[in-house]
Amino acid sequence: MANDITALLGGLSFPTDEDRESDSFKLFPALPTELRLKVWAHALPSLTVLRLTAHILVSDPTFGFYLTFFMTVDGKATLVTVIPSMIRRQVDLGMYEQRAIALLRVSKESREVYLENFPISLPFALRGVGRLYMSRKEVLHFSNFSDLIHNRLFQQALKGGYRLQTWWAEIEKLAIPITSLIVKGKDWEHIPALCQRLPALTELKGVMWDRFQDVIDNGNAEGTKTIKDAMNAQLRNAEHELSRYRDENDQSLVVPEIRLMPTSGILLRWPFVFCYNFHDYSLAAPAIPILD
Repeated sequence: MANDITALLGGLSFPTDEDRESDSFKLFPALPTELRLKVWAHALPSLTVLRLTAHILVSDPTFGFYLTFFMTVDGKATLVTVIPSMIRRQVDLGMYEQRAIALLRVSKESREVYLENFPISLPFALRGVGRLYMSRKEVLHFSNFSDLIHNRLFQQALKGGYRLQTWWAEIEKLAIPITSLIVKGKDWEHIPALCQRLPALTELKGVMWDRFQDVIDNGNAEGTKTIKDAMNAQLRNAEHELSRYRDENDQSLVVPEIRLMPTSGILLRWPFVFCYNFHDYSLAAPAIPILD
C-alpha cells in the first residue's frame, strides 16, 4: 500500500517558489495610471440588491437613532445573537471568496477606486463596528421592514426628528414590502415620514412576496396580468398620495418613483463588504443585476 502511494505521488509535480513568482505580474505598478484604473474598475463587483436585516442599536432623543445591519438568511430576518448561528457561519463561508474585497487592501489606489464606486457606508454586525459598502445605484432591501415600521422606537425616530446616521441622506434606492405601500393600509401612515428622512431617495420599490411571485412567474394563475396591473395601480396611487402630502404638508419632500420589484430567484444573493477590527472580509454571493 505504501509503495502504491509513493508511486502515485512520484508522478505528481508540485509548484515551486519559482513557479509561484512566475504567476505574479511585477510590472503592474509601472503601467500608466489610466490602465491601472481600468484594471481596478474591471475588478469591481457587479451591482446588485442588498437584502439586509436592520436592528436598532441606539434610540435616544438626544444622542440619535442608529441602526446596524445583518445579512438575511434563507429570506428570513437574521436572528440577532452574540454568537452567529451555524447557518449564518455557513453562508458567510460560502460567500467569502466572491466579493472583490481584495481591492480594499491591495493598495491605496485600488481602495480609492472601490470606495469611489461604493461610497455608502452602512454599520454592520451586532454592535455596528463593521462596515458594509454599497453603491448609490444599488437597492437597499429591508427584509424585516414590516416589523421595523411598527416598532415604537423606529416610529419615534422618524417623526421625532432624531439625529440619524449619514447613510440615511445617501440612499437613492429602497425596497420595502408592497403591502407597506397600500394607501390606507396599516403601514402607510409612516411612509411619508420615512421619505422625509431619506432626502436622496429617487426610487421606492414595492417587493412582492415570494410565493405569489412564483405563481405569476410560472403562469399558474388566471388573470396574472390583471393582478400585476392592479398592484402597479396601487403603487401609482401611493406616488400620487405622496405628491399630495408634499403639496399640503412639506414642499421640500422629494417624491420618489414608486414601482414594483419582483423577488423570485434572488434570495441569498446579497453581496456586501464586512470590515472588522481594521481588516476586510468578503461575505458575498454571485452578483445579480439590478432589477428595474
